Amino acid sequence: MKIQHLLSFTLAILFLIGKCNVANAGKTASLEDTKVLELLLNNSDVLLTSAKHCKNASAQFNTKTIADYLAGHWLVHKNKTGKNWIEIRSTAEYKNKKHTGWTAKVMIYQEYEDEEGGEKWLHQRGNGVQLFIKHNNSVDRASFACIGTD
Repeated sequence: MKIQHLLSFTLAILFLIGKCNVANAGKTASLEDTKVLELLLNNSDVLLTSAKHCKNASAQFNTKTIADYLAGHWLVHKNKTGKNWIEIRSTAEYKNKKHTGWTAKVMIYQEYEDEEGGEKWLHQRGNGVQLFIKHNNSVDRASFACIGTD
């Protein structure tokens, strides 16, 4: 429960101070970003062992849930150097021309510099989750997957 509060608080702060760039795919049939985040946080207790591609997705010890996984990536934003942002995308899904729901992705990005061999390098990495939100705004808890660019 503490992790869920930490995630909610972190998101609120990021939005309030303007450090968050939000992108939303699709022009007419996407979900509101706040709804995607609300549903993600309401399902943050999903175990990594039951989510696709999440078995060894986190290097942190005791990472058991989607909330733990995301919190570990948000901690990177404590570093004041570089650029941090969140990207939220939702894409409408159809089967036989009938709307079935949305595939949603929430990515946490960090852009940073480091020096290697006397040269400065600009790096960008992102980690997050993908989930399926049914047309009635409930989440298919079996649809969670860890995604990233690392």
